[in-house]
Amino acid sequence: MTFENLSESMNLLPGKARVDELRGAIKADFTVEGDAKKPLINGHCKISDLGIKFKGMGRALEKINGTLAFNSSAIDNIALQGNMGKAKFNITGGVSDVTTKDPQLAMKATIDGDLGDVQALAEELKNIKMSGPLTIKATLEGSFGKPHYTADIKLSNAYFDGIGLAQPISKMRFSGRLQDNRLRIDDCKFGIGRSDFNLKGHISGFEKPVIQIDNHSNYVDLDELIPAPGKTRGEPQQGQPLPITILGTVMITRLTGMQMEFRDIKTNIKYQAGIIDLRDCAAR
Repeated sequence: MTFENLSESMNLLPGKARVDELRGAIKADFTVEGDAKKPLINGHCKISDLGIKFKGMGRALEKINGTLAFNSSAIDNIALQGNMGKAKFNITGGVSDVTTKDPQLAMKATIDGDLGDVQALAEELKNIKMSGPLTIKATLEGSFGKPHYTADIKLSNAYFDGIGLAQPISKMRFSGRLQDNRLRIDDCKFGIGRSDFNLKGHISGFEKPVIQIDNHSNYVDLDELIPAPGKTRGEPQQGQPLPITILGTVMITRLTGMQMEFRDIKTNIKYQAGIIDLRDCAAR
């Protein structure tokens, strides 16, 4: 059985599939044995140059090629490769108990690319500029209804602009692990203008993220972090405040800005709705 042009099969997809684009070819060979009540199905499938774009995604997954096997109760030996722009991804694994109400997942995936490719997947990120090499190694296990996932993430020389700061984030190095609804930050170093940051911590609650961090900086210039309250008429805003909450402790060897200068700062910090609140602060 062969589908040479999947774009002609778009009308067969259920509305819940939320697929805007579909193309490529699928060839399946299978056998059916046993009786009509309990047929035994065994087969394999080859996927060629598959492209798919889901609603809300700014870019399609493209050039997906690979194979998989299937039988009456499982899809296994999945081995797929594809592209997201210049980023490349690989998916392996399988799904068991596919005829039950709660299939079981055992999948692995790797992504090697650039933040700019990932950014294009989400429409809500289109006004943020970002770039930098990105590597993700992920697993997806457990039931289809309540899956568990982990992903080891690494960034190098990353850049972010358009997130409400006076200067872009640059030269970011990041490593951490995403597990279910929590991101552990093992190492995160970056600069904002002349300011430097070195932090560890975790992030939870991704719909309204709460970031718990401990940071050490040699030098921080507030004038390079906080946009000026007044803008020249007609000058566009650089971005909206981040929709996040940041809690933690901060140590800064030297801090300047707003016509002030302090040294050897240690303080508790809270950032919310673009407002920074410092408490239990010691400095000289």
